[in-house]
Amino acid sequence: MDKLKKSAAFVFMACLLILASCSGDRLYYANKQNPVDEITKTFGEPFGVEIMRNGSEKIIYLVPDHLGPGYHIRYFIIRDGKVVGGGIR
Repeated sequence: MDKLKKSAAFVFMACLLILASCSGDRLYYANKQNPVDEITKTFGEPFGVEIMRNGSEKIIYLVPDHLGPGYHIRYFIIRDGKVVGGGIR
């Protein structure tokens, strides 16, 4: 039973970390009148833009990793002028 509790705690913590890492920015920009302008003001010009099959745009940014010398890839998915998704890779 102790192993089950440890496994459940691990899964719970992993889910919390995933939610904390990618939903905060997405939810913040989802409520803005012009989210693309707000995102550009915060992150600058995007590294790239991908057009997705459903017509949405994935706006991609390279963000410095504060814990090391590398970068994170942060993206926002925009459809009809609204933020509908996003995350960090």
